[in-house]
Amino acid sequence: MNLRLEVALNDVTGKSGRAIIEAILSGERNPGTLAGLADYRVKKSKEEIALSLEGNWHEGYLFVLAQHYNEYVQNLDRIKACENTVLSIITEIGTDITKFHSADAFSNWLHLCPNQKSNGRKSYKQPYKKGY
Repeated sequence: MNLRLEVALNDVTGKSGRAIIEAILSGERNPGTLAGLADYRVKKSKEEIALSLEGNWHEGYLFVLAQHYNEYVQNLDRIKACENTVLSIITEIGTDITKFHSADAFSNWLHLCPNQKSNGRKSYKQPYKKGY
């Protein structure tokens, strides 16, 4: 598969690039049809995009493309989940993190530290605190 989508599109992870990649993975092989999926704001013409989409459709390369595209989509989902977690923490504590005197105090507030009690000789492991 010697396609050169990055020559025709500046951002292959944008709307047009993702639409073309998804169409390729669903079985579309016609360069003209694939070029028609590009957004009207793309600077290259549909003919130039179609020329960059002509090539061999080797099954092994298509398999690798599918694997990498699925990983990319999963990573986007993970990033969105992290963003949601960070936003919820920011809404609770605000943007002023100086109210925590150390990183340990902040991680304790997040309940990331185990709750350990000790009497000097023996440690008593307590279950994790409930909460965040």
